[in-house]
Amino acid sequence: FAAKHTWPMAAQPSSDSTSLRAADDTEYIALCTAFHIGQRVRTVDGLDLATVRYIGPVAYHSGLWVGVEWDDPSRGKHNGSHHGVRYFYLAGCETAGSFVRTTMLTTQVSFMQAVTWKYDYEQALSQVCFRSSPGFQVPVQILRQDNDEGLLPFLEAIYLADSCIASTDTSGEIAAALPLVRELDISGNNLKYWEQVQVFSQEMPFLHVLNISRMRMQFPTQIGSSTRFQCLSVLVLNETLVHWEEFCALHLVLPQLEELHLCNNAISSLNLGGAKSVSECFPKLRKLNLENNQINNWEEVLCLSDSPRLECLILNGNRLEALNYPQRDAGTVKSSTEKRWPCLRTLLLGGNQFSQWASVDELNCFPQLQEVRLTSNPLPALGGAASIRM
Repeated sequence: FAAKHTWPMAAQPSSDSTSLRAADDTEYIALCTAFHIGQRVRTVDGLDLATVRYIGPVAYHSGLWVGVEWDDPSRGKHNGSHHGVRYFYLAGCETAGSFVRTTMLTTQVSFMQAVTWKYDYEQALSQVCFRSSPGFQVPVQILRQDNDEGLLPFLEAIYLADSCIASTDTSGEIAAALPLVRELDISGNNLKYWEQVQVFSQEMPFLHVLNISRMRMQFPTQIGSSTRFQCLSVLVLNETLVHWEEFCALHLVLPQLEELHLCNNAISSLNLGGAKSVSECFPKLRKLNLENNQINNWEEVLCLSDSPRLECLILNGNRLEALNYPQRDAGTVKSSTEKRWPCLRTLLLGGNQFSQWASVDELNCFPQLQEVRLTSNPLPALGGAASIRM
């Protein structure tokens, strides 16, 4: 191939596309538009999943290649090295790497395609095989009763994380094929818009648990209530970089939400301004996980204090330095502050920046608090003790 694509044998090509000498090549630019390092891909026949580890030329071979790490290590051929040159590193098994042409890979799979490839009995029967020691695929014939209806109509839980799903099917196709699904995990896929997720509110009317983590979707600023998740009680939205205001704008379509996970989203504020309060948006919320965000002011946390059913609040790994419980007005028997944290039983505050025991003393004011975690905070030792176990 062209000289600009050739490296000495001792070179160490980088997976960073900005450092590759082929960056000005039209073919390379087109390749980087379709693929990127860390992207999940699937073979066009749907049989194998992999992660992109390298994009570019390979010595002694023409054209451009995609270096991948296969989910199935037996599909691989090497550790990312070729003729003494290290092109990429593997996260798992040291024999799970190989180079493939782009024509073998796809990043655009529909939801029902992914379901069929993983769960459909008829599809599985046509694809069952094992690999012999030389690496050849040997088909296996499976005998079954003719009246077997297959697996899809009976599925109650579907796990399709990192399956390259880029679109969701509509017009009743999902509902007809999967009438009983109650739990769905499609984290780490390629959906770009909340509206693609909203499809499941109609196609899966009994859905109770939904995990859509690790997808960078666009969320609507306003949304109607015509297509609600009528049964959804648990929602996981970790590593999506969704803002608190963006999520709360979805409250009309999540009327039954009881458990919410928003970890690793760089959230710093919980204040909705002049909009509805959190208690008004999600009156049934019992558990809220905000672990590993960027909340540094307890006043932000107080925006949650009037949640009528909140029992568990997880704030590990934030930047909180102090906390306080609002005191009653002097001389009154009963005040509105008594309604703060009415049901909170578990408060996890590990890995923050609490450095004063006065904040710990404030925990005695929480009316229902039973469990507290304060590990990995810079609290001073008491009575000369070297360490304190909370």
